[in-house]
Amino acid sequence: MLSWVSVYSQTITIDNSLKSNQKIENIILQYRDFGKDTLRLKSYLAPLLHSSDKKLQSVYYNLLANGLSKAIDRVNLQSDHYYKKSIEIAKATHHPGLEVWALVNYAFYLYDYSKVTEALQIYMDADQKINKTETSQMIFPSLCYKNLGYFFGTIGDTKEAISYLKNAEKYAQPNSR
Repeated sequence: MLSWVSVYSQTITIDNSLKSNQKIENIILQYRDFGKDTLRLKSYLAPLLHSSDKKLQSVYYNLLANGLSKAIDRVNLQSDHYYKKSIEIAKATHHPGLEVWALVNYAFYLYDYSKVTEALQIYMDADQKINKTETSQMIFPSLCYKNLGYFFGTIGDTKEAISYLKNAEKYAQPNSR
């Protein structure tokens, strides 16, 4: 007999009672790693794709790209395509915070798989966009600032790295990583 069983929702849940950014962050927090089972991943994320809210469709493509990259465990054309689609949709929704989040995630994916040169332009785009975006409009500002800070540290821009990491600290939850 199992003493502990984990029960998860079969699909992601959209809480329409939340404000836009809270709704998006709530959805992202529900993300699960399905390993190599990309069909289950797509099924789990399906409510986002079928939503009439284009912002949620952007989140869908970003989370799908992330899941595919983990399943394939390398840079791949499918993930690249879906990350770019996520960014394109985020731009079209005129939600700069969502666009920053999408850019940072795409850049981190490239960086994570040692594609630093390719990640550079995406991080630079995120850097320009984040500097024109109110923090209140951002999706997970601490994470975005932290990833930008780590990247700028990696390429030797210590001043910029420290600035981003100080911003990340301002918006981090207590006792978070």
